[in-house]
Amino acid sequence: MISDIRVICPLLTLARMRTNIPFYVATQPRRQYLADPDSDAAAILGTYAAVTPEEKRHVSAMQQLFNHYVWHGEVAQVDQSGAKRVLLVGQDTLLAQGYPNCDFWIEKNIVPMYGRID
Repeated sequence: MISDIRVICPLLTLARMRTNIPFYVATQPRRQYLADPDSDAAAILGTYAAVTPEEKRHVSAMQQLFNHYVWHGEVAQVDQSGAKRVLLVGQDTLLAQGYPNCDFWIEKNIVPMYGRID
């Protein structure tokens, strides 16, 4: 919740300002808890200690997404029309119109007011 309000949702708000900017959210919890802030980088770099089959699928999904971008210069599975450009990366990468957590906080005017400012 805090990371959604402070980081993820403000970034999604910025990404929505242009139709050609894809956005991803890593949603797979590590060790049955929460998706921590560096789980995506850990999965990409191979330091995510995946134990369960679900975690192993998440690592694979993150690495495939990253490697496709590096090799081809484009985000895999992105909707060229811009209608669905949020990639929810859990055990698999799913294309969505938005991120329900952010939609809620934006609707309640919590985001971007309480977003992190560095």
